[in-house]
Amino acid sequence: MNLRPKLLLAFIGLIVVPLVALGIASFVNSERLLEKKYSEQTEITLKAVGGNIRYFFKELDQLTDSSVTSSYVQDALRSSLDPRGDASSLIAIGQYEKSLGRILFQNPALSMIMLYGKDGSIFKSSRNDPTNFRPISYELLQSHPIYKEVMKKNGLPVWIGPYEQQELTGSDLSLFTQMRLVKDYETLNDRGIMITQVKTNEIDSMLQDFALPSEEQTKTRYLIVNRDGLVMLDSLHALEGKETDSQTTLKLQGTERYASQRSSFGDEDSLVSAYNLDRNGWVLVSVKSWQSLTSENVRFVQWIGGITLLCLISAVLFNIFFVSRVAKAIIRVVRKMRL
Repeated sequence: MNLRPKLLLAFIGLIVVPLVALGIASFVNSERLLEKKYSEQTEITLKAVGGNIRYFFKELDQLTDSSVTSSYVQDALRSSLDPRGDASSLIAIGQYEKSLGRILFQNPALSMIMLYGKDGSIFKSSRNDPTNFRPISYELLQSHPIYKEVMKKNGLPVWIGPYEQQELTGSDLSLFTQMRLVKDYETLNDRGIMITQVKTNEIDSMLQDFALPSEEQTKTRYLIVNRDGLVMLDSLHALEGKETDSQTTLKLQGTERYASQRSSFGDEDSLVSAYNLDRNGWVLVSVKSWQSLTSENVRFVQWIGGITLLCLISAVLFNIFFVSRVAKAIIRVVRKMRL
């Protein structure tokens, strides 16, 4: 092989290839470091949001714990065993329902409380704002699979998320529903079922508060997904009642603790992170556009690309105006020496 092709190959192998490899490696490494950095930051944020959500439900559990042993709940369910159907019993039912309203004022998120007696009698108290609970018969409630779970819990609360059991909770409004068995606090016999519906406004405000900054292109999207991949809450209110499978190939509902991965969500490249709420298999998901995350890294990448390009241009010019001339001079000398 002649000297000039050898010098050209040496130039490509020792100058061009290392410069290109350096630029690509710098870009890939910066992408990896960014993903790791924002994944760690998102984990801290999701733990904070998840802690607030768990505290919200824990507070409601404690409220209903005290309510099931209250006199107005116990007396109402005892009165349901009274076979009388005269006007005095109707007046008593009205008084019991009025007393149930005291529970609603203990937490502004409470929307409605309903008691089912074992004889099928119903006591209901709700706020003036609309609720979507459609009272069903006690026989229909007993035939539903959720009833067996409630009885199995033996007094512990069972939560139903929005859009999970629409035949029981309806589909008009986004509400959380708690069901629990009520026992007589004296005899511990089963007295009935208490159903409490909770508005999602407070949880939605939590998601909105952590979705800062306010710019749409940098805003984080939060979802609460159940164990089947059903979106119960969406901070953008666009996917509620839909499946996450239509948006991403990731199985978010299978998250055991925390997971974060760069993947497409909808039609956009995003950083998708999921955090298990340790309640009914519900998972808190955050979605943020990868473009918005890397926007601050664009200038750094541009500098790397500019420097690499400048080095390549300098190397090419050096090869053309210096190395080539030296090679030509050497070739002429070799030719003369051969002569």
